[in-house]
Amino acid sequence: MIIENAGIKGLVNDLAYLDEITTKLGFVRWQWEYTRATYDLKIEEKTDNEDYFLRFNARAIEGKLESPYAVLVLGEAYIGRATFPHGLDYESPIPESVLKISRRKLSELQSLLSHAEGVNEIMTRDCVTIMVDASLHQAALLMRDHNIGFLPVVGEGRELAGVITDRDLVIRGYADHQLESVTVGEIVSRNITSIRPSTTVEEAARIMAKEQIRRLPVVDKGRLLGIVALGDIAIRKVLAHEAGETLGRISLPAEA
Repeated sequence: MIIENAGIKGLVNDLAYLDEITTKLGFVRWQWEYTRATYDLKIEEKTDNEDYFLRFNARAIEGKLESPYAVLVLGEAYIGRATFPHGLDYESPIPESVLKISRRKLSELQSLLSHAEGVNEIMTRDCVTIMVDASLHQAALLMRDHNIGFLPVVGEGRELAGVITDRDLVIRGYADHQLESVTVGEIVSRNITSIRPSTTVEEAARIMAKEQIRRLPVVDKGRLLGIVALGDIAIRKVLAHEAGETLGRISLPAEA
Protein backbone atom coordinates (compact mmCIF):
# COMPACT_ATOMS: atom_id res chain seq x y z
CA MET A 1 0.00 0.00 0.00
CA ILE A 2 1.41 3.36 -1.05
CA ILE A 3 0.95 6.09 1.55
CA GLU A 4 -0.47 9.04 -0.31
CA ASN A 5 0.80 12.58 0.33
CA ALA A 6 3.67 11.35 2.49
CA GLY A 7 5.68 14.44 1.56
CA ILE A 8 9.04 12.72 1.12
CA LYS A 9 9.04 11.87 -2.58
CA GLY A 10 11.59 13.97 -4.42
CA LEU A 11 13.49 15.14 -1.34
CA VAL A 12 17.26 15.21 -1.92
CA ASN A 13 19.93 14.68 0.75
CA ASP A 14 23.39 13.22 1.12
CA LEU A 15 23.65 9.64 2.34
CA ALA A 16 25.39 10.46 5.63
CA TYR A 17 22.69 12.89 6.75
CA LEU A 18 19.87 10.64 5.52
CA ASP A 19 21.32 7.71 7.48
CA GLU A 20 21.68 9.86 10.59
CA ILE A 21 18.10 11.12 10.51
CA THR A 22 16.49 7.78 9.64
CA THR A 23 18.44 5.99 12.37
CA LYS A 24 17.16 8.49 14.94
CA LEU A 25 13.60 7.79 13.77
CA GLY A 26 14.06 4.03 14.02
CA PHE A 27 14.56 3.14 10.35
CA VAL A 28 17.09 0.53 9.23
CA ARG A 29 18.89 0.60 5.89
CA TRP A 30 18.85 -3.15 5.32
CA GLN A 31 19.53 -3.20 1.59
CA TRP A 32 22.77 -1.72 0.29
CA GLU A 33 23.56 -1.38 -3.39
CA TYR A 34 25.66 1.02 -5.41
CA THR A 35 22.73 3.14 -6.55
CA ARG A 36 19.69 2.25 -4.43
CA ALA A 37 18.98 2.04 -0.71
CA THR A 38 15.89 0.75 1.10
CA TYR A 39 14.85 2.04 4.53
CA ASP A 40 12.50 0.05 6.75
CA LEU A 41 10.71 0.87 9.99
CA LYS A 42 9.20 -2.07 11.88
CA ILE A 43 5.82 -1.40 13.51
CA GLU A 44 4.36 -4.02 15.83
CA GLU A 45 0.60 -4.33 16.11
CA LYS A 46 -0.17 -6.11 19.38
CA THR A 47 -3.92 -6.41 18.75
CA ASP A 48 -3.58 -8.83 15.84
CA ASN A 49 -0.03 -9.92 16.76
CA GLU A 50 1.29 -8.86 13.36
CA ASP A 51 4.35 -6.93 12.23
CA TYR A 52 4.21 -4.23 9.60
CA PHE A 53 7.00 -2.39 7.79
CA LEU A 54 6.99 1.21 6.66
CA ARG A 55 9.38 1.41 3.72
CA PHE A 56 10.80 3.89 1.25
CA ASN A 57 13.50 3.64 -1.39
CA ALA A 58 16.18 6.17 -2.20
CA ARG A 59 18.15 6.38 -5.44
CA ALA A 60 21.62 7.85 -5.90
CA ILE A 61 21.70 10.77 -8.34
CA GLU A 62 25.31 11.76 -7.58
CA GLY A 63 28.03 9.32 -6.57
CA LYS A 64 27.58 5.76 -5.32
CA LEU A 65 26.43 4.42 -1.99
CA GLU A 66 29.93 3.30 -1.07
CA SER A 67 30.50 6.99 -0.26
CA PRO A 68 28.70 8.87 2.56
CA TYR A 69 28.77 11.95 0.30
CA ALA A 70 26.54 10.33 -2.32
CA VAL A 71 23.40 12.37 -3.04
CA LEU A 72 20.08 10.53 -2.96
CA VAL A 73 16.54 11.33 -4.01
CA LEU A 74 13.68 9.73 -2.08
CA GLY A 75 10.82 7.79 -3.61
CA GLU A 76 7.29 6.87 -2.50
CA ALA A 77 6.56 5.60 0.99
CA TYR A 78 4.62 2.38 1.30
CA ILE A 79 3.63 -0.11 3.99
CA GLY A 80 2.96 -3.83 4.12
CA ARG A 81 2.34 -6.72 6.49
CA ALA A 82 5.33 -8.93 7.20
CA THR A 83 5.10 -12.45 5.79
CA PHE A 84 7.35 -15.45 6.39
CA PRO A 85 10.27 -15.47 5.96
CA HIS A 86 11.20 -12.02 4.60
CA GLY A 87 8.35 -10.84 2.40
CA LEU A 88 5.81 -8.03 2.64
CA ASP A 89 2.12 -8.26 1.77
CA TYR A 90 1.03 -4.93 0.31
CA GLU A 91 -2.58 -6.01 -0.39
CA SER A 92 -3.78 -6.74 3.16
CA PRO A 93 -5.65 -3.97 5.03
CA ILE A 94 -3.46 -1.90 7.32
CA PRO A 95 -4.80 -1.17 10.84
CA GLU A 96 -5.51 2.48 11.48
CA SER A 97 -3.16 2.48 14.48
CA VAL A 98 -0.29 1.38 12.23
CA LEU A 99 -1.16 4.00 9.61
CA LYS A 100 -1.22 6.67 12.31
CA ILE A 101 2.29 5.76 13.46
CA SER A 102 3.48 5.63 9.84
CA ARG A 103 2.13 9.08 9.00
CA ARG A 104 3.67 10.56 12.16
CA LYS A 105 7.10 9.08 11.34
CA LEU A 106 6.90 10.27 7.75
CA SER A 107 5.92 13.75 8.90
CA GLU A 108 8.95 13.87 11.20
CA LEU A 109 11.18 12.59 8.40
CA GLN A 110 9.85 15.14 5.93
CA SER A 111 10.31 17.97 8.41
CA LEU A 112 13.89 17.04 9.28
CA LEU A 113 14.98 16.51 5.68
CA SER A 114 13.21 19.57 4.30
CA HIS A 115 14.83 21.87 6.83
CA ALA A 116 18.35 20.57 6.34
CA GLU A 117 20.32 23.64 5.30
CA GLY A 118 22.64 23.13 2.35
CA VAL A 119 26.09 24.68 2.07
CA ASN A 120 24.94 26.50 -1.05
CA GLU A 121 22.90 28.71 1.30
CA ILE A 122 25.87 29.86 3.39
CA MET A 123 28.94 29.57 1.14
CA THR A 124 30.95 32.58 -0.01
CA ARG A 125 30.41 32.83 -3.76
CA ASP A 126 32.67 35.78 -4.59
CA CYS A 127 35.75 34.18 -3.05
CA VAL A 128 39.20 35.34 -4.13
CA THR A 129 40.83 32.90 -6.57
CA ILE A 130 44.04 32.67 -8.55
CA MET A 131 44.74 31.19 -11.97
CA VAL A 132 46.98 28.16 -12.36
CA ASP A 133 49.46 30.10 -14.51
CA ALA A 134 49.88 32.95 -12.00
CA SER A 135 53.23 33.48 -10.30
CA LEU A 136 54.01 32.80 -6.66
CA HIS A 137 54.53 36.52 -6.16
CA GLN A 138 51.02 37.22 -7.45
CA ALA A 139 49.65 34.66 -4.97
CA ALA A 140 51.53 36.30 -2.12
CA LEU A 141 50.21 39.73 -3.10
CA LEU A 142 46.61 38.48 -3.18
CA MET A 143 46.99 36.94 0.25
CA ARG A 144 48.48 40.15 1.63
CA ASP A 145 45.96 42.49 0.04
CA HIS A 146 42.93 40.42 1.10
CA ASN A 147 44.35 39.32 4.45
CA ILE A 148 43.84 35.63 3.67
CA GLY A 149 46.03 32.54 3.76
CA PHE A 150 44.04 30.32 1.40
CA LEU A 151 43.45 30.61 -2.35
CA PRO A 152 41.48 28.29 -4.62
CA VAL A 153 43.47 27.70 -7.81
CA VAL A 154 41.31 27.66 -10.92
CA GLY A 155 41.61 27.24 -14.66
CA GLU A 156 39.34 28.40 -17.45
CA GLY A 157 35.66 28.50 -16.46
CA ARG A 158 36.59 28.39 -12.76
CA GLU A 159 37.50 24.70 -12.98
CA LEU A 160 39.08 23.88 -9.63
CA ALA A 161 42.69 22.70 -9.95
CA GLY A 162 43.48 22.72 -6.23
CA VAL A 163 44.30 25.17 -3.46
CA ILE A 164 47.35 27.05 -2.30
CA THR A 165 47.98 28.28 1.25
CA ASP A 166 50.47 30.65 2.80
CA ARG A 167 52.21 27.54 4.14
CA ASP A 168 52.50 26.15 0.60
CA LEU A 169 54.13 29.41 -0.51
CA VAL A 170 56.71 29.19 2.26
CA ILE A 171 57.46 25.45 2.26
CA ARG A 172 57.15 24.58 -1.44
CA GLY A 173 57.90 27.97 -2.88
CA TYR A 174 60.30 30.38 -1.30
CA ALA A 175 61.96 27.93 1.10
CA ASP A 176 62.83 25.76 -1.91
CA HIS A 177 64.26 28.80 -3.75
CA GLN A 178 61.66 28.53 -6.51
CA LEU A 179 62.27 30.95 -9.35
CA GLU A 180 59.86 33.74 -10.18
CA SER A 181 58.98 31.85 -13.35
CA VAL A 182 57.47 29.02 -11.28
CA THR A 183 53.68 29.14 -11.42
CA VAL A 184 51.09 28.47 -8.77
CA GLY A 185 50.01 25.40 -10.70
CA GLU A 186 53.42 23.80 -10.08
CA ILE A 187 53.13 23.84 -6.29
CA VAL A 188 49.35 23.68 -5.86
CA SER A 189 47.85 21.13 -3.47
CA ARG A 190 45.71 18.97 -5.73
CA ASN A 191 44.66 16.21 -3.34
CA ILE A 192 41.99 18.27 -1.61
CA THR A 193 38.62 17.60 -0.05
CA SER A 194 35.68 19.32 -1.71
CA ILE A 195 31.92 19.10 -1.31
CA ARG A 196 28.84 19.47 -3.47
CA PRO A 197 26.36 22.37 -3.13
CA SER A 198 23.73 19.90 -1.87
CA THR A 199 25.92 18.83 1.07
CA THR A 200 24.25 19.79 4.34
CA VAL A 201 25.86 22.25 6.73
CA GLU A 202 25.96 19.54 9.38
CA GLU A 203 27.85 17.20 7.08
CA ALA A 204 30.30 19.96 6.10
CA ALA A 205 31.04 20.51 9.80
CA ARG A 206 31.68 16.79 10.26
CA ILE A 207 34.05 16.72 7.28
CA MET A 208 35.98 19.71 8.63
CA ALA A 209 36.37 18.01 11.99
CA LYS A 210 37.42 14.70 10.46
CA GLU A 211 39.90 16.22 8.02
CA GLN A 212 41.02 18.93 10.48
CA ILE A 213 40.48 21.72 7.97
CA ARG A 214 38.75 25.08 8.21
CA ARG A 215 37.62 25.61 4.60
CA LEU A 216 35.94 23.48 1.97
CA PRO A 217 35.62 24.30 -1.74
CA VAL A 218 32.08 23.80 -3.05
CA VAL A 219 32.27 22.20 -6.49
CA ASP A 220 29.74 21.18 -9.12
CA LYS A 221 31.00 19.10 -12.04
CA GLY A 222 34.54 20.29 -11.41
CA ARG A 223 33.60 23.98 -11.36
CA LEU A 224 34.22 26.05 -8.24
CA LEU A 225 31.01 27.61 -6.93
CA GLY A 226 32.26 28.99 -3.64
CA ILE A 227 33.97 28.32 -0.32
CA VAL A 228 32.49 27.27 3.01
CA ALA A 229 34.57 28.29 6.02
CA LEU A 230 34.23 27.31 9.64
CA GLY A 231 33.18 30.90 10.34
CA ASP A 232 30.23 30.52 7.95
CA ILE A 233 28.99 27.63 10.08
CA ALA A 234 29.70 29.37 13.38
CA ILE A 235 27.44 32.35 12.60
CA ARG A 236 24.41 30.07 12.20
CA LYS A 237 23.02 30.14 15.72
CA VAL A 238 21.32 26.81 15.33
CA LEU A 239 24.70 25.23 14.59
CA ALA A 240 26.77 27.15 17.11
CA HIS A 241 27.28 24.02 19.21
CA GLU A 242 28.39 21.96 16.18
CA ALA A 243 30.77 24.72 15.08
CA GLY A 244 32.29 24.85 18.54
CA GLU A 245 32.82 21.10 18.57
CA THR A 246 34.27 21.22 15.05
CA LEU A 247 36.73 23.95 16.02
CA GLY A 248 37.74 21.95 19.07
CA ARG A 249 38.44 18.85 17.01
CA ILE A 250 40.29 20.81 14.33
CA SER A 251 42.49 22.32 17.03
CA LEU A 252 43.53 18.90 18.25
CA PRO A 253 46.89 17.65 16.93
CA ALA A 254 46.53 15.18 14.07
CA GLU A 255 47.42 11.59 14.82
CA ALA A 256 50.66 10.38 13.35
